[in-house]
Amino acid sequence: MSEEELLSICKALSHPLRLKIVKLLEGGTLRKRDLTRLLGFSRSDTPKLEHHLEKLMKAGLVGVYKTEKATYVYLLKKVEVRAEKLPQPAFSIPTTEGQLDKWLVIVKKQVEMGKLPREIALENIRFLKRVLTRKALL
Repeated sequence: MSEEELLSICKALSHPLRLKIVKLLEGGTLRKRDLTRLLGFSRSDTPKLEHHLEKLMKAGLVGVYKTEKATYVYLLKKVEVRAEKLPQPAFSIPTTEGQLDKWLVIVKKQVEMGKLPREIALENIRFLKRVLTRKALL
């Protein structure tokens, strides 16, 4: 799959309604009228559904075919979404005085090892102390 195709699929699935349409179609082909009902739409919402189906068709995810009596919507590509756990950050921004003390120790070590310029460390410390002081006053 090319980068453009992947980007197109991601854009198409970025709307919650389009994601719901794809999930409904995983169960098999549906008549457009049934899809409208399953989504909780009325007949006046047909243009809204058409818009979202068009986006999914452009991405190559769904197909539509018409018969004399009905229009059917089906899934062209099965999409597997996997969410991976992101690694924890090295440290988080302190929100309490106790956390600030621990954070200060970490920052001092980084300054001593030359990983963090002293001026930047001091500026960040002053900023965080101001934020925590204001928070305590609220």
